[in-house]
Amino acid sequence: MENTKTILICEDEPALRELVRASLDSGYRFAEASDGFAALKLAHDLAPDAVILDLMLPGLSGLEVLSGLRADDRLSHTRVLVVTAWSESHEDIVAA
Repeated sequence: MENTKTILICEDEPALRELVRASLDSGYRFAEASDGFAALKLAHDLAPDAVILDLMLPGLSGLEVLSGLRADDRLSHTRVLVVTAWSESHEDIVAA
């Protein structure tokens, strides 16, 4: 499975990480991080093909992780799907 794509799931709730894995095709390899520091380290170590990123992570926030990804030349073009459980509009979120 040399061409298997890697998806990094950055979510602090184990049940939601499981839901993401179960919802996606089994043809992917998954890595998981439960906090922002681990998410950024795994991203740097693995250079995943895509990141599913919760905005509300312990440690570094999802926005801080996203900023770290975009600041790294090797990861700056990594596809990122941002998810959140925020229930109201936040105008301070800027698309990266």
